[in-house]
Amino acid sequence: MVKLLNSGRSVHIDGGWLQVLTESGFGTITTEIREAPEFYYAEDYHQQYLSKNPNGYCGLGGTGISCPIGIEK
Repeated sequence: MVKLLNSGRSVHIDGGWLQVLTESGFGTITTEIREAPEFYYAEDYHQQYLSKNPNGYCGLGGTGISCPIGIEK
């Protein structure tokens, strides 16, 4: 996997993570990289929502798989 940075540089960041996901049955990850549109911050009451509302909605359950940390130079 290659991550493109705002500076135009690219960094190889896989570190075995994709293999771990595949072996755990999560399949292939494909990411489209394109120029970002203009960004607008949400209102203050939306910021850090789950911190302010510990029992609030969150459909993200995670994978339960540890991510090996590190950047290959």
